[in-house]
Amino acid sequence: MMAATVWTKFFWADWLSDANLRRCSLAARGFWMDMLCIAAQHEPVGYLCVNGESLNACDMARIAGVGEAEAHALTAELERNGVCSRDRKGRLYSRRMVRDAQRRAIAEKNGAKGGNPSLSKRTTIPPPDKGADMAGLKPRVQEPLAMKPEAVAARAPLLLACEAMGIGLETLKRKPAWMAFGDLFAELVGEGCEPQRDIWPTIARVHARNRVVPSSPAYFKAAILEARDRRAVEAAPASASAREWGERLAVFESEGVWSSKWGPKPGEDGCLAPLGTRKAA
Repeated sequence: MMAATVWTKFFWADWLSDANLRRCSLAARGFWMDMLCIAAQHEPVGYLCVNGESLNACDMARIAGVGEAEAHALTAELERNGVCSRDRKGRLYSRRMVRDAQRRAIAEKNGAKGGNPSLSKRTTIPPPDKGADMAGLKPRVQEPLAMKPEAVAARAPLLLACEAMGIGLETLKRKPAWMAFGDLFAELVGEGCEPQRDIWPTIARVHARNRVVPSSPAYFKAAILEARDRRAVEAAPASASAREWGERLAVFESEGVWSSKWGPKPGEDGCLAPLGTRKAA
C-alpha cells in the first residue's frame, strides 16, 4: 500500500492548460482542488477515501462546505468533463495523482536496492577463447543479441494495435507518436480499460469506420474510455442504492445535471433508476 503524502510538486502550467478542467465552472474547479487535498493525504493515494472508506456525496459536501445537492452537481460536472475517473468499486480518483504515486513507489523500491536497477544487475564475463580462436585461425561469429524482455513488452501493444487495424507494423513506424503507444496502453489499463473488451475492439471499430490510421494513438483514447464506461454501466445497472438514485434524480430535477455513468437520463429508454425513485423525482 502506498503511503499518503503531506506535500507534493504541483505543476501550475498543467492545471491551467488542462482542457478538461478548463471546461468546468470555477465552483467545480475549486471543489476538485479540495478533493485533491483529501486524495493526497489518505490511502490509497489519489483516491477520495478516508480511513479506507470511499467518500460519498454527503462526505464531500461537508468537506467542501457546500450542500449535498451541490456536491452531487459539481461531482457530475467533473466526471462529465473527464477531470476524474471511477474505478470498479465506484471510487473517484485522480489519474495523475495515482500515476505519480506509483512512480514514487517504484523509485523507492529501486532506491532500497541501491538505485538504478539496470546498474545493479550482475554480468558474467565469458571465458577466453582457446585454441584456433586465440590463434586467429577461426573467424569469430557474432551471435545476434536477443531482444530484452522490456523491449518485447513495449512492442507487444503496438503489434496488437496493428492487428486490430489490419495493417503492418511498418505503417505505424512511419508515425513517431505511435512509438509511445506502450505508455498510453499502460495508462488505459491503469484506468480500468480491459484490452480484450475495450481497447482492441474500439480501435478496430473506429478504424473500420474512418479507414484512416491516425498520426497518434491518442486519437482512440476518448472512444476507449467511453467503451469502458458503457461496459461498467451495463455490468452493474443496480449497483447504486435507492437513496443514491433518489439523490441523483433530485440533482437532475434541480440542476439538470446527469452523469453518463448512470446510464440513460430519466424519461429516456433504458433508464436504470428504480421506478419508486423515479416517481419521487
